[in-house]
Amino acid sequence: NRIKAYDYDSNERILIVTKAYRSQTINMVVLTLHIGGSSVLMKSLKPNIFLETLKKHGITSMTAPPAFLFSLAEYMKGADQRINYGHLRFIRASGAPMPEKTRVDLEQIFDTKVVFSYGMTETKNIANTLKEPVGHKIGSVGVLTGLEIRSINGELQVRGNSVFKGYENKDIDNNEYFDDGWFRTGDLGYIDSDGYVFITGRIKEMIN
Repeated sequence: NRIKAYDYDSNERILIVTKAYRSQTINMVVLTLHIGGSSVLMKSLKPNIFLETLKKHGITSMTAPPAFLFSLAEYMKGADQRINYGHLRFIRASGAPMPEKTRVDLEQIFDTKVVFSYGMTETKNIANTLKEPVGHKIGSVGVLTGLEIRSINGELQVRGNSVFKGYENKDIDNNEYFDDGWFRTGDLGYIDSDGYVFITGRIKEMIN
């Protein structure tokens, strides 16, 4: 699903900024092996090292938490820098919402598309904004990347080939998390007539 959604191929050079043990890192390394591309793992998130890494390794795509991308945008604006390496296809923000202004700033600074994505460990990627059929819609997390989705009483539910089968903890009743084969995400939202997914809140807040 992700390879099709992001047009990955053997020419891809993916920059990974998360720690080696994070599921996002493991996912991207496995994906890189599958497509025959290359992965570059950063040891430090310092902006100057980040910029050197982008240029040195000809990075074509990357995924980073919004907090890092916000700090990067502020650093670049403070230094009054604009970058156009030509090989950076997109920057993907994942893990939390990101302000629209940060997206606009980064697209101007790096002359590339900044992509929002929506997903969970239990489902993998659900939607993203890379291939929006009628352009960017502010507030949307994009269109589906391979799963089915529906909104029941305001709650988003998904099913498909990347959705897990259930929690293994015996103290958890999986019937609470599944509705006739659909996984209950716990996210409130809706899908508009163009297929764009919007998140409006959470049924239950949880802090790790």
